[in-house]
Amino acid sequence: MQQLPCTPNSTIRRIRPIRGRLVADTGRKSRYTTSRELHMAVAIDLTKALDKGFESSSITEILDAPVSALSGVTKAHAEHLAADFNIKTVRDLGTNKFYALAASLVTLEAHQG
Repeated sequence: MQQLPCTPNSTIRRIRPIRGRLVADTGRKSRYTTSRELHMAVAIDLTKALDKGFESSSITEILDAPVSALSGVTKAHAEHLAADFNIKTVRDLGTNKFYALAASLVTLEAHQG
């Protein structure tokens, strides 16, 4: 897992990839800090995104769980995803090339001028 900054008084102005590494601009004299040097705790409330049985699971457990662990995805939906796209776990869904393409297109549309 990549963790981002760093010292309590630093502010990240932006995060961007440089030569295959995630880099944060903190606006300090040594302007850029690579992901190997950065640390930051992140908290995300997933209670509404997951079925009750998975709310206290770790990220790895959620990724290895069946797609039906996601709130709103029924067992019938999960069966169709498995049959049509060989998507059996949350990790499979998140790394599926069609899903990645669709998510990228949505992001690109949001940034159109």
